[in-house]
Amino acid sequence: MDPQVIASFAQFGAAGLIGWMWLTERRQAVVREQQLGEAHAKLMRERESLDVLVAALRENTRALSAIEVGQRSMLGLLGRIGRMRSSGWSGNEQGRNQRAATTREEVREDKGPVAGGPVVVGLQ
Repeated sequence: MDPQVIASFAQFGAAGLIGWMWLTERRQAVVREQQLGEAHAKLMRERESLDVLVAALRENTRALSAIEVGQRSMLGLLGRIGRMRSSGWSGNEQGRNQRAATTREEVREDKGPVAGGPVVVGLQ
């Protein structure tokens, strides 16, 4: 330390030393408070970004679930068509009438189609 600073401390005694320590601590508290404020603001910005990311993830999950349901429906329909062809369904008028009757029975079993949606039956 500089001899002049030591002489200044000696001139004010213990009270001067305590006052200097208090001022130093206050300056450091202001710096810490500023750092905490900046860290808080940064965390709030990151939280907003994470909220956007989670919302996008939620929407992507919803879309993938809808695709899966569509694929399962398509697989069931293809299986049904395969079973109909293997049982001798030729697509002639008699086959169409039989298919329409079967579809009506299945719709009744399922208590009717969903309002506003396509009629898809027997795909479970």
